[in-house]
Amino acid sequence: MKTLTEKTINSLVDETPSLIEYFEKRGIDYCCGGDISLQKALQLGQFDEHLIIREIEQWLSNSKTNKSDQSSLIDLEYLALSSLIQYIKDKHHVFTREALQKLGVLVEKIAIVHGNDHPELVELNELFKVLKGELSAHLQKEELFVFPSLLYMEEQLKNEAEPASPKRSVSTLWEPIEQEHVAAGQALEQIKKLTNNFSLPEDACSSYIQTYTLLEQLTKDIHVHVHLEEHILMPKAEKLYQQLIN
Repeated sequence: MKTLTEKTINSLVDETPSLIEYFEKRGIDYCCGGDISLQKALQLGQFDEHLIIREIEQWLSNSKTNKSDQSSLIDLEYLALSSLIQYIKDKHHVFTREALQKLGVLVEKIAIVHGNDHPELVELNELFKVLKGELSAHLQKEELFVFPSLLYMEEQLKNEAEPASPKRSVSTLWEPIEQEHVAAGQALEQIKKLTNNFSLPEDACSSYIQTYTLLEQLTKDIHVHVHLEEHILMPKAEKLYQQLIN
């Protein structure tokens, strides 16, 4: 049996989904960088290993005794591929599009109003424009190409007729999506640094507050979104693919 530090970050989240909240608080990557062991993640991030281990053990102990401290992620592992894709679209794609639309207006507004006193907002505005375009294209690619390809595999397995082999493997299909996830994660990390982890200055107006609040919500939602796709959806799709070709 693997020790706590030997387990990967994403496996810890799969076992105890409420750890997402802790990892977000500590700035530990559980989505794109979640395939490494906890020990390696702590070493790379130069964390106090003994402190983090104690906190995680306490978190795990609390989650066992608090039944309300559970996440729906644990149930999503058992959904059919089609149901999981629908969940991702309904919950995460819809929220991301709405947040991008609102933030496109808000980020530019505070850059114009407060940019002289807070020059980082001008850089934030330019960075967000790029992120908005890339994420919008990314969601469209998933919905128009990637998800239908995965759903087609599921349909093939449901049919009793001899299924045709997929033209592309899941890993080939997913490779560009994974690269875009990494790029989005890097952009979000830049945004966190520019905003000093979404810390508001004393002269922040209501639009300023709304912008930083929504940016933080979007960041957290994308982390969960990517985790679902990378560590639950894709392994499920790969399993279906192996059934088709064997």
